[in-house]
Order: sequence, then C-alpha cells, then structure tokens
Amino acid sequence: MILELLGGAGAGKSTATDYMKEHYGAVILQTDRIAHALYSPGKEGFDLAVKILGREIISGDGTLDRKRMADILFRDPEKLCRINSAIHPMVWEEVRREISRNKTSPLTVVETALPDRKRSDIFDEIWYVYTSAEGRAARLMKDRGYTEERVKEMLNRQHSESEYRDMADRILENEGSTEEMERQIDAGLSGKVVKLR
Repeated sequence: MILELLGGAGAGKSTATDYMKEHYGAVILQTDRIAHALYSPGKEGFDLAVKILGREIISGDGTLDRKRMADILFRDPEKLCRINSAIHPMVWEEVRREISRNKTSPLTVVETALPDRKRSDIFDEIWYVYTSAEGRAARLMKDRGYTEERVKEMLNRQHSESEYRDMADRILENEGSTEEMERQIDAGLSGKVVKLR
C-alpha cells in the first residue's frame, strides 16, 4: 500500500508516521527531507537556489546557509514561488524513485505539507491529519521557537483545511490524545496492511 499523508506544519504528521513505522513496518518518505537533500552541493537544487537567491546564501564550508535562505524566502514571496515551482517537480520525481526501490515493506507513507494534485496517481489512498490552525500555531511556536508572525505567514502559504479535505480519502482527527489518533490509523489500515504489534 502506498499512502500519502497530508497536513500543514504542526498538524502531527510525524506522530502518525512514527506509529505506522513502529507498528506496521512502514517506510516513511518525507518530502521536506527529500527537498533538503536536493539542496546539497552538487545537486540540482543547490544550483537553483544560488541562481535565484544569489551567492550570499553559500556558507563558508560551501553548503547553503539554510537560515539565511529561509530568511530571504520569508521576506520575498516571489522568490519562494520561483524556488517551489522548480524544486517540487524534482522532489516528486525522487519520491517516485524511492517508492520503486522499496521492495521490502508492505506500506510506504509519503508525508507532505505541500501535496500536488497532478501526482495523486502515485497513491492508493490519501489521508489528511487535521489539527486546528490555533493548535498548529501553538505547537510550532512551542516546539520550533517560531514567532507568531512567522507562523501566520507559514500557515497562509500552505493549503487551506478545505483543500486538504477535498484531496483526502480519510481524515485523522488530531485534536485529542495520541491514542485516539492511533486508533484511527488502525481502523484505516485494517484489512489492508498487517499490524506487526
């Protein structure tokens, strides 16, 4: 089974994937980590970022200064749009390659905050982890130390709740306990993937 797990930043996608990895042996692919790897020196994303943002984002050791890059993109939505338009197709091509390499696990989960409707043909099912915008904002400020302004800007750039819901086959409500969400995962995978423990 190939599952796409949607949800905005701070929704609790990692809690869900940790459970599926431990209890179902799932292989987890995170689009943000794949994008991060594409920005390594020698990769296409590195050259793309330097072309759009300038050489000042290269740190002394030759890697990208991620903080400087994030600050520029936070202040310049046009550059963010250019970066995303170019890097997203690269990320999804890598997702396809990784899925084709997985010959061992009965479950592959692709975790993303920025799904692409054009690529939904990859998946058997699409699930959405729902947490209220207020809950997500509080979590991001507490866990990641983001300012309220930055959180608002981040949430505004992601899909709306209705867009996520329209894409999803199943909704995981993450407003209660972790155990409640785990029960929802078990119900969604029942009869499709064998639970290991």
